Amino acid sequence: NAWYLQDPEFTWDGLAYFDRKIRSITERYRHVFMWGGSMGGSAALLFACLADCVHAFSPQVDLAFTWPSFGSAQIRETFRARVQESVSKCRGAVTVHLGEENHNDNRHASALPASVRLH
Repeated sequence: NAWYLQDPEFTWDGLAYFDRKIRSITERYRHVFMWGGSMGGSAALLFACLADCVHAFSPQVDLAFTWPSFGSAQIRETFRARVQESVSKCRGAVTVHLGEENHNDNRHASALPASVRLH
């Protein structure tokens, strides 16, 4: 449960590792749609830069909100920054679905760029 931050060698190079794996598949298609829920929603946002359309359900956007003891502050910041950068580079719309009265969902959604549609 390392939010795609660890690679198979258990180093903190997971984002680059998974980017290569996902890119090798998505580059074969003209249009790419990503979706996921919870940790899968986080993945959809982390790799939104490889997609034309993204739907994420209850994703974690900033690990400091809900997992403040995970890894180091630098690791948590790497995750947060990657979400922001990747979402801003998506080739199309990014939509995040959240529980209207769910405090955690709303807290994470508030940390997303203004371009993200909230539903």
